[in-house]
Amino acid sequence: MASMKPTPKPVVTCLSSKEQKDPLLAITDLFEQITIDNLQIDLRLYLKTATTEPGWWIYGQPWEVHELQQRLEKLMEACWLLLQQHEEVLGEVQLPGVATCWKQWKDDTDDLRQEYQAIRLMYGGRVRLLRDSELDEPVTVLKQLFHVLSLPDWKIVLTKWTEYALCGSSILREGDIHLFLHYEQLEKLLEVAWVIHYDPDEAAAPEREATRSIAGEKSPTPDLLEEFSSFLQEVPPERLTRNLLRIYVDYLQYHGHNLPGDYETIRTDFLKLYNLFRSAELDAKGLYRELKKPEQVQAKTERT
Repeated sequence: MASMKPTPKPVVTCLSSKEQKDPLLAITDLFEQITIDNLQIDLRLYLKTATTEPGWWIYGQPWEVHELQQRLEKLMEACWLLLQQHEEVLGEVQLPGVATCWKQWKDDTDDLRQEYQAIRLMYGGRVRLLRDSELDEPVTVLKQLFHVLSLPDWKIVLTKWTEYALCGSSILREGDIHLFLHYEQLEKLLEVAWVIHYDPDEAAAPEREATRSIAGEKSPTPDLLEEFSSFLQEVPPERLTRNLLRIYVDYLQYHGHNLPGDYETIRTDFLKLYNLFRSAELDAKGLYRELKKPEQVQAKTERT
């Protein structure tokens, strides 16, 4: 009699059946429970509890360590399903190549520094590790995450972290250094999940309402819209946003120690102008994140 093969354990175990059908629900639920700022702090504390002998005492309560592990596992499952759904429709996501010579590395580093300033301004400092290309195509971050380790292997790593935190031992002392080699991937996971969840229109709603109450409702005339459209055709938005940022950075470098009294007004006006042309740039590219917005809105509507 042939022996029966053991049934493989399911990969997705934390999500409800509804969340498995629409993983964005799980991401929305996460950021309704906790802000990205607090989640990033919790992740850093999680690292400390696993790498120092005080362990969970750093966190406050032992159950908080386990709760964060569950949140991370649930988030990973949701992102893994998003990646699977994307690849089923559009094919396998290709990871970008790496620099193969010093000049490429130098150019990439220069681009990184400029991108960091723009991204910091756009997302209020909450996004530090993602590149422009990754913000344009968030699925590449998810692909890299599960290229480094499979979903089951990530869960094993998190379980080990929790065990070290609860037993008061240290990953470093025990020699399991490989367990936190990919810590940066966890930081990027939080950032990309928040970016997928992030709705700039919703975030700007309070300020927009305040402006309307002062200036009153007034739609732009067709002539103005046509002129603005012609302007964007003559001046590529991508070039314009980069040049605006360079002007702003140069301004801060030369006047950073002697800013005028109305600097906050200048900064606010610049950010509005920059975000306007950045939105035009994103719209011209037809981004994955922008395509997912209707699904996010639908998910939020279903939850309410």
